[in-house]
Amino acid sequence: MITYNPIKCVLSNRQTSILVGYRESRILTLLISHSPSLIKKQTLLSHAWENEIIGEASLSKSISIIRQALSQLGVKESPIVTVPKVGYRLIEGTIFFEPSGDVPTSFKAPPNAHSTCIFAHPRFLSLRHYKDFVCYLITFSLLTGTILLGLSKFYQHLDDKEAANRLVSYAIGSLEVYMEPNLPISKKLRAFLQENQCQCVVYIEENEQYSELSWLNKKTKKSINVFYTQEKFAQASRIIKQFISEPL
Repeated sequence: MITYNPIKCVLSNRQTSILVGYRESRILTLLISHSPSLIKKQTLLSHAWENEIIGEASLSKSISIIRQALSQLGVKESPIVTVPKVGYRLIEGTIFFEPSGDVPTSFKAPPNAHSTCIFAHPRFLSLRHYKDFVCYLITFSLLTGTILLGLSKFYQHLDDKEAANRLVSYAIGSLEVYMEPNLPISKKLRAFLQENQCQCVVYIEENEQYSELSWLNKKTKKSINVFYTQEKFAQASRIIKQFISEPL
């Protein structure tokens, strides 16, 4: 079982622990708090970098660092799922907040990480040279307050800021389907979904130039993204059917 301590910024499998950076810590906290819901890229950027102007490349790099840290802990397939052009979601029941307890004594530094969580943020740089217990206690208290304040603001303004951009979700049989608001589904695609049932999450995007189907099998945790034109729908359908028929 993988746990995460947001106060100490530590990912752990109870045998080994890995320290993560400040930005990765805020991203992890948001993904775990809202698992398995989709978190849009802009929400993650605003939460992790606050008022700084940062491109999506920085977010992708931080997600990559988190995935590499999880790989060091023995996680074979990343539980962080990319929803193309939209954002990321954490598979439910894969990473849990650590309620309390000591952190294991064996530590590894995460790939490409140059600083631990406590000192990665400018607010805490002035505390580097203070070694006494009181200073560390103040540091942890400030970090906890920052995380709680950020989550509080997120919950407060979520409906107002993202209601227009939120994905619509509904069920087609056993399929959990996500798509943009007011996006119509073609008749042949709806028929295909009704005929090919599994315990899967499906993301749909259709436009004049190309269409996209992203499938995630809840049982196997495997996923596939298929891009196609309407003329190639039959070929895309065969690929999806083959994915569904793969043994558990």
